[in-house]
Amino acid sequence: MRKHEDFCNFETLQKSNSTINIIMKKVTIRQAIQNLAILKLSTFLFILSTLSSCGGKYYSKTANGIKTKSVNLVTISIIDSNAVYVSNGKFCETEGKCRFEVNETDNSISLHSQCIDIDININDISGKGIKFYCDGNELLDGDCNYGLGNGKSLLSDKGFGKFWDESGYFVITGKNIESVLKSYNKIRKGSAIIPKWALGHWQGTKSGNPIEVLKRLRKEHFGVDNIIGMNFSGDTKVASDEMKKLNGRLATSKKDSGCEAFWFADTNITKNGNISNSNGRRMFCISKCNVVNYNNDSHNSNNQLSWNTLRSDIENIINYSLSGEQYCASIIGDKIEDQELLTRYYQFSAFTPIFCSLFEGERDNRIDYSNKMRYGLIPYIYSLCGTSFLTGTTLIKPLSMYYPGTETIKDQYMFGPSMMICPIYNGNGKREIILPEGNIWYNFHNPSKIYEGGQTICIDSDKIPVFIPGGGIVISGQKNEYVGEIRKDDRVDLDIDIYAGSDNAFEIYDDDGVSDKYLQGEYSIIPVEYIESPRTIIIGTRKGKFSGMIPNRNVHIAVYDKGKKKAINVYYEGARIKISL
Repeated sequence: MRKHEDFCNFETLQKSNSTINIIMKKVTIRQAIQNLAILKLSTFLFILSTLSSCGGKYYSKTANGIKTKSVNLVTISIIDSNAVYVSNGKFCETEGKCRFEVNETDNSISLHSQCIDIDININDISGKGIKFYCDGNELLDGDCNYGLGNGKSLLSDKGFGKFWDESGYFVITGKNIESVLKSYNKIRKGSAIIPKWALGHWQGTKSGNPIEVLKRLRKEHFGVDNIIGMNFSGDTKVASDEMKKLNGRLATSKKDSGCEAFWFADTNITKNGNISNSNGRRMFCISKCNVVNYNNDSHNSNNQLSWNTLRSDIENIINYSLSGEQYCASIIGDKIEDQELLTRYYQFSAFTPIFCSLFEGERDNRIDYSNKMRYGLIPYIYSLCGTSFLTGTTLIKPLSMYYPGTETIKDQYMFGPSMMICPIYNGNGKREIILPEGNIWYNFHNPSKIYEGGQTICIDSDKIPVFIPGGGIVISGQKNEYVGEIRKDDRVDLDIDIYAGSDNAFEIYDDDGVSDKYLQGEYSIIPVEYIESPRTIIIGTRKGKFSGMIPNRNVHIAVYDKGKKKAINVYYEGARIKISL
């Protein structure tokens, strides 16, 4: 077995040349001339031998990995100490070099980096002949319990994941799924923040006049930011400008229309839904890669929805979020005849990253309630977007990322750190809910109802069951009719709801919501900390600023504890406030 280091070292060669010079001084000119050919040949062979440490029989070295010499070309790039990229010829650029070693036998190549070892069977290089190990344990696809499947994404609670692109796949290891996701997003250069208005309600219409649809919804006081003109054939710029006067946006499938919102446009222009135009303004596209229940045979996406598809969409929203497509949607179809199914889909969609419906029929009051609840939670959701951008985490997570032992639960999920979402996916309004142990749980709709963790309860509710863990911090604002609405009597209030039970912290992120200036650091963060004993709330000093930032806020703080609520109002001007209860 030959062992090769990852960098060629010519120090020995230089020492050899010095030795040659010394020898030549000790011999006669005649002897030197006679031996010159031999010395040149020896030097050449020495150089060749040294250079051979940059490759082997079955591979050659690249800037940050190896390339096999077999017919079935494979390149392996060492991205980081815990990440590699395998492809059929594409190299993955890295910011720095990572140390690794290569071993070679008669029929295999082995790479050894700090966290990942790779064995390549030369005789099966196009099949299952590439194996990955971490701490001596093989990373098996069969151990992955999350993701969109082989060829797309696979993740394991054991602390590794595979992520495919058009040319190959990444293998990443970490302490847990959270660290794997953060490494993946670091490789992808982070997750861009979508425009704030894209978190509002998207309403599809087959009407040829989306402006009238927007006017009708405004009259009904039903929150909406974007109208999807599915059959619109008029002048998109004129219609878009008119709708902006009503604080709405037209979404079109024409990417050169002058609009800021797009519907199933050319998916090549976006991977995570976010687009930037030449003016530095954020735009957004709902594309096929973001929709968990998209039907390739129907422009209506999901007109065959059922209770079974709702159940599968819950699990799919988790897997999409863990696969780099976190701004995903479960679109409410336009042909749902079952009113209860329609309502439950609305309730579920309100707690997903993108809230979108194509249904244009009658709504019941529970749908209106879900709509208002969504708009009230925009500050919380947008803060999750900011945290995702800054840290590489995701908005939606499986319970197991917070509560070990819940790996088999796929019909409940965490929406940020403080909200456990448990959609009802049957027609009788009931479901069993597993409350993870180690915490107490508050009913979000009725915080006076508290449950001990470590038990399964049965819920019968006309609302979507949402539970807050003890120590949870939920930020909310006015239940507006569009994102950014400021009413005449509104002093831009902010609500901080704290659910007693344990120490916790949350960061309120904000920026101008429309431009790319956050990429240059124009954003603000307000840290909020809750200390259980002695009971203390700290609203920290605001960090950062941006154009249009609201400097002062009326903050309403509510602390829920054992069925009781204590409310406090403070005026926040950016300086640290400490409140002892």
